[in-house]
Amino acid sequence: MKKYLLILICLLTACSFSALAAEDEVPPSPLSSSMASGVFGLAGDSLSWSLDQEGVLTISLRTSEYDGMMEFTRDVWPWDGYRDQIREIVVEDGVTRLGDSCFDGCPNLTKVRLSASVRNITQGSRGLVTFHDCPLLASVEVAQGNEEYLSVDGAVYRYGWDNKTNQTTQAALDLVFYPPQKPGFDIPETVTYICRDALLGTSQPELILPDHVTSADMLFLEGADIQKLTFGSGFSGVYPMMFAYCVPLAEISVSEDNPNYTSFDGALYSKDLTELIAHPQRRTAIVIPDTVTKIRDDYWENGAYENCETICFLGTQAQWDALGFTLEGTEIVFLPKGQPTILEASLTGEDGAATLRAWLYGADAVTYAFYDENGKMLTADTLRDVDELEIKAPQGTQRAKVFLLDEQRRPLCQNADCPLETGS
Repeated sequence: MKKYLLILICLLTACSFSALAAEDEVPPSPLSSSMASGVFGLAGDSLSWSLDQEGVLTISLRTSEYDGMMEFTRDVWPWDGYRDQIREIVVEDGVTRLGDSCFDGCPNLTKVRLSASVRNITQGSRGLVTFHDCPLLASVEVAQGNEEYLSVDGAVYRYGWDNKTNQTTQAALDLVFYPPQKPGFDIPETVTYICRDALLGTSQPELILPDHVTSADMLFLEGADIQKLTFGSGFSGVYPMMFAYCVPLAEISVSEDNPNYTSFDGALYSKDLTELIAHPQRRTAIVIPDTVTKIRDDYWENGAYENCETICFLGTQAQWDALGFTLEGTEIVFLPKGQPTILEASLTGEDGAATLRAWLYGADAVTYAFYDENGKMLTADTLRDVDELEIKAPQGTQRAKVFLLDEQRRPLCQNADCPLETGS
């Protein structure tokens, strides 16, 4: 009996310890440090990727086959389903080439870190589309020791080439990428060239190119949201195609010290105002001075002429005919030099979110007024020395009017009556 009792006590004791041990044990977390991961690459598994819970996407080298290169192009990247969760990208040592559009469309991406081994982040003639449509990107850092690129305050630059030493040099840098959320346009004084897509996603009311920037790729403005562009004194080699894919651009300006170019009414001309080179995409009406004797041959490549509805020429019919310049569907208006005029005016948008836009020429002052559906004036104001209006209309606006004034603020005959146009 005592034998059975002893066995029973031993069993109960063992069960008690087992129960206590079970209570002290912490179950493993169902979440690992990696949200998703996998392999990819030219060899199928030469590279690996992982996305952690903090939104950090890491690209690593698994095998030296194909020299650590991503594919130039592919329809699907393995992290496509996680792009909205990516907040930071780390490309580790050993990876040498980034793929075309591999990181585009990451709406929450703010920071990128590239290793010293990365030597190709652009895709030839297509430019840098690697970070297209990443509106929150503020910084791209390149590790020290990279022989192709360097980063300064979050922007990426490429070493220039010294023909005397046949080596790369920091004495002349190319701007490769200026992140959309990096404020201003602060670049080193050694930068002389701006690459294609360098301003991809940049949104600024005005971009002033420093005097030390001497040239740029033909499509350096592609994908940029810039309303006014000012060329510094050192810039040369302007092509009309430069403005073809910057639709928001409304005005081109040039430093007075630039020996090659000047501007007039927001368009670009030769220094002596004898050749029209280009005008911005957004302008549907321009003023051409009577000093112009030539329209640049490749002006047509800009594409801006397709939007041009009115040309006001400050000369005679004979002078215009001598240019041999015709634009189908464009109205040519001959104005005595200095005669004030409203080139265009419109009120577009929805009630409560409408905007009055107008382009003016030669007026000392302009008055604008907003009216409701009953013709009651809601608000009005007068501005001096302006050639462009972009005014938010108050709630209830159904019509706007623009009046030109002389230097004594007396109304001139020229005015515009703009009903509200919705859906544009």
